[in-house]
Amino acid sequence: MAETPPIQTALIDPPASAVPRTITRLVRPSLWTSGVPIVSVETTELLFHNTGGPVPWVSLPAAWTPLPGREWSYTFPAEPTVSYRYTYQATFDAVRNGQPVTEKTGRISYAVLPVYPVTPELAAQHLLIPELESRREYVRSLIAAATDYAEQATQSTLAARNLTATFESPADPMPLRRGPVTAIVSVTDAAGEEVPGDHRLLTVGRMAYAALVGSPAFPVTVTYRAGYELPDEVPAGIRHAVLMHVGTLYESRESTTDKPKTPVPHTLDDFYRLHGRGTGVA
Repeated sequence: MAETPPIQTALIDPPASAVPRTITRLVRPSLWTSGVPIVSVETTELLFHNTGGPVPWVSLPAAWTPLPGREWSYTFPAEPTVSYRYTYQATFDAVRNGQPVTEKTGRISYAVLPVYPVTPELAAQHLLIPELESRREYVRSLIAAATDYAEQATQSTLAARNLTATFESPADPMPLRRGPVTAIVSVTDAAGEEVPGDHRLLTVGRMAYAALVGSPAFPVTVTYRAGYELPDEVPAGIRHAVLMHVGTLYESRESTTDKPKTPVPHTLDDFYRLHGRGTGVA
């Protein structure tokens, strides 16, 4: 008899820091079900990797979305830098002993990866790769390298993450570099104690500043959120420049070549010059 996944109802709302993250997998049937069409895939268990406890803001079972081939994807609110473990169950277009045929995986680790300006799927279209799965990690490494270059060239943050800035003495306001800055996460004083108060984030053009409440003991460390949480939020020019760079890295896999290279009319630096933050502030 097919096993019915337990129902887990979401107990709380996702934390404010949670952002959508998508798991994409090639669902591999067993030898018995090889070639049998997959009717549905659903998450039956989602746990925190470090504690083993269930994620309380996710209702289960949760349906996956079919992609071309046998790939399926599942999107859920995930906390940045947190790792998870999940189990999924596939249901096939077949009946055994009067019940639908299902197969369940063991627990699979899932680390929340940085969200880069382009996805492996978009890069695969740009590179004309017909089958991505076997090259997914390599393509992702090229995207990471191209994103790192773009961040240095524009003096900004593209893949969203928390940054810190330490100020040895009072300044009004305090510049927060490598934007775009989206939020002040916390402020700690010289003793490492959190400074309470409704600290304000000020933006002037492409520049961002922190305006602190009270008179904390210096040095003060400001932790702030910078970058883009979703690829579509990144300016189109930067996204295209990253794709161009990925294409160059994919085509030129060695550090030397005997083939002449001619720059295209609109180079990477042209795109990044338009979006650069100059002084590196915000």
